[in-house]
Amino acid sequence: MHTLFSRASATAVIAAIAVVGGLWAPPAMAASGESRGIEAEALASGATISGTVTSDSGARIDSGNFGWIFAIPVGAGGDPWAQGVGSRWSVITDGSYTITDLPAGEYTVQFRYGCDCGGPDELPGAPWVEEFYQNSLDLAGATPVHVGADEAVSGIDFTLTPRVQGERPRITGTPVVGSTLTATTQWWTSGTTSTYQWYADDVIIAGATAATYKLTTVQASTAISVSVTGAIAGHVSNGGTSRPTEKVLLSGSPSISGTAATGSTLTANPGTWTAGTAFSYQWFAGNVAIGNATASTFIPTPAQADTQISVKVTGTLGGYPTVSATSAKTVKLARAGIPTISGTAAVGYTLTASPGTWTTGTTFTYQWYADGTLISGARASTFVPLSTLSGKQISVKVTGAVTGYPTAAMASGRTTKLALVATPTISGAAVVGGTLTAAPGAWTAGTGFTYQWYAGSAAISGATAKTYMPTPAQSGAQISVKVTGTLAGHTTVARVSTKTLKVLLAATPTISGTAVVGGTLTAAPGAWTAGTGFTYQWYAGSAAISGATAKSFTLTASQSGAQISVKVTGTLTGHTTVSKESVKTPRVLVAATPTISGTAAVGNTLKVTPGSWTPGTTFTYQWYRNGSAVPGGTAAAYPVRPTDAYATLSVRVMGTRSGYASVTKASVATVPVTGKVYGNCAALNADYPDGIRKNGVTTDKKSGVAKPLVGNPYESTSMYNRQSIARDADRDGIMCER
Repeated sequence: MHTLFSRASATAVIAAIAVVGGLWAPPAMAASGESRGIEAEALASGATISGTVTSDSGARIDSGNFGWIFAIPVGAGGDPWAQGVGSRWSVITDGSYTITDLPAGEYTVQFRYGCDCGGPDELPGAPWVEEFYQNSLDLAGATPVHVGADEAVSGIDFTLTPRVQGERPRITGTPVVGSTLTATTQWWTSGTTSTYQWYADDVIIAGATAATYKLTTVQASTAISVSVTGAIAGHVSNGGTSRPTEKVLLSGSPSISGTAATGSTLTANPGTWTAGTAFSYQWFAGNVAIGNATASTFIPTPAQADTQISVKVTGTLGGYPTVSATSAKTVKLARAGIPTISGTAAVGYTLTASPGTWTTGTTFTYQWYADGTLISGARASTFVPLSTLSGKQISVKVTGAVTGYPTAAMASGRTTKLALVATPTISGAAVVGGTLTAAPGAWTAGTGFTYQWYAGSAAISGATAKTYMPTPAQSGAQISVKVTGTLAGHTTVARVSTKTLKVLLAATPTISGTAVVGGTLTAAPGAWTAGTGFTYQWYAGSAAISGATAKSFTLTASQSGAQISVKVTGTLTGHTTVSKESVKTPRVLVAATPTISGTAAVGNTLKVTPGSWTPGTTFTYQWYRNGSAVPGGTAAAYPVRPTDAYATLSVRVMGTRSGYASVTKASVATVPVTGKVYGNCAALNADYPDGIRKNGVTTDKKSGVAKPLVGNPYESTSMYNRQSIARDADRDGIMCER
């Protein structure tokens, strides 16, 4: 649209209009004597076009609304400013206009709005849309108006289409990953419905079409803007785009590392921020900033005891917003003391740790050290040094814990070097039937010893030797020994060993299954203490079989000829872990599935081939008809009998060899045996003395009367059907009966 003048110059323009009596030439053009198609002088003759101009609500439009009506000769392309085009115009006054001094011809009549509406913070465009007569927003749809010489054409009326007006959108919120930005507008045409589209560095953000948008890491380091389009029924839509934000900052979540206790160092960890971000820090006790606590580390003083500490991290980076993030608060700061050790620094004597002054209600755990090295199991407030620590300096670390405070650890100073006094030790596995042995340790030379063994805290009657073998009565108990040392001129001293793990009841495992390649052996642990868990390791001879760690093991050719055993290891919390090994099996035999050769037909001979077995294996045989042993069928060859007709035959081969397991393997069954075809009853009765009957036939019809069977005719419908029906003259289902 050609800009006629701004709202700021509206008053001056209206004044100019009044001076020239309704005809106006743009001042800049008039000064040069060039009207660019707009007549600059007022003429009172010629044709006229007139009409009314109202808003969509029916309100009259006048020059106070910056509106003009142009009559543009058809063929000028709808441009009143085109060079050499004699366009005429009229300002709108009180909702009407009259364009005068028109030569006869056809004109395109157009409404134009005369301001460059839309400031830097407003949507572009005038409140009414420029349009052509009659109600067309483009030249193609315009209706030309014809005027004759000196003709006055009236009724060329305009009802204007309003355009949505409003303020350009603004973005509120901080451009930082994870935060939500909101598109806002101060005012829009009443009833406007808005749609939104968010952009990152002027690139559309897919799916970001709401009034708010939550920033993700994808938008990190981009500038965000939003376009808002307003629509309302009967209006032309309008919209604008916000100014871009600063670049989106990736801000981290600060955290604090270190023990929250007085005297301990706390360290601020900013988290992950946009590369290049510079940080500043402020530490807080509760919600109060701590003076001069602006470094990345902070050592709390007693002034901060019983408070919760947090740190605010502020990140700055050129072109990005300055963002502050505060860590979670620590638990309350604990007040921690320096522990001390009392007692005589000598082997076998009790040392006692005193924690010092801590936060009220603190409970303590202890760990003792010898020359700075942790002493395994030394975790009480008192400690009796062993002879192995003779000559070392002892210290203790006290760890204090109280609800609502962090757990803190503080170390004592070291003692002088330890003098030698020993605590007895026990060797051997704490298992029923195992042997435990007491070792007094290093005592003063010449000391004599006596012993007393204990199950739990109870002395075991008669257990007064240096060694002891636990019985089932001690199953589940922890064993210790008290060694009493005596020496003339010295105090008699009794020292008690550390208790063993609980005594485990263990059994020797057994193996079930046949020791044959392809066979499965299964371990049975036997009777152990209830709750014991087991692991397994199978052996071939004395060599562990790789991967054979299940309860069952399937033998392979690799174990051929070897004796198999299994080691069962029993574990139970608080008990000694014990391993027990089974007795070895016979040697593993290689056995094969036998095969049958020959044609399964009555009168033929079948032979069995055992297959590949361990060399030296001897075989025995048993033939089976339909799964039942055939009496006398115990050779490698088997003549197929008439009674085998239409049955399946198989054979079982048992292989034996001294020192090996005896193994029986069964062949695959043959196809059903083919029976013979007999030419007459004499031949048939030679093999089947009582004849042949169909399955299910139980009576013999003689002279048409059903009578009991004579003998036991061979029952086989298949065999019956194989013979000529002539063999069953009376058709009673029995052939060649007696």
